[in-house]
Amino acid sequence: LRVDDAQMRRIMHNLGQHNTVLEINTSALRKGGFTLMPDVPLLTYYKEAGGTHVTLGSDAHTVKELGKDLNRAAQTADL
Repeated sequence: LRVDDAQMRRIMHNLGQHNTVLEINTSALRKGGFTLMPDVPLLTYYKEAGGTHVTLGSDAHTVKELGKDLNRAAQTADL
């Protein structure tokens, strides 16, 4: 499924307008990716729409993975 930028902007706008809590997840970094999920542009859309609440997650499946890269997610949450 491909979603274009305008669609993602509308989705993030709806989430922000309805006070939906958004999770910033770090699992992609652990799996060799280079960005958080959602990425910075999507988080920016969310914040521009009035979104203010986020949680941080790592999708840990082992104790070693627990909390990995949450500091980066917390910094990104402060955009």
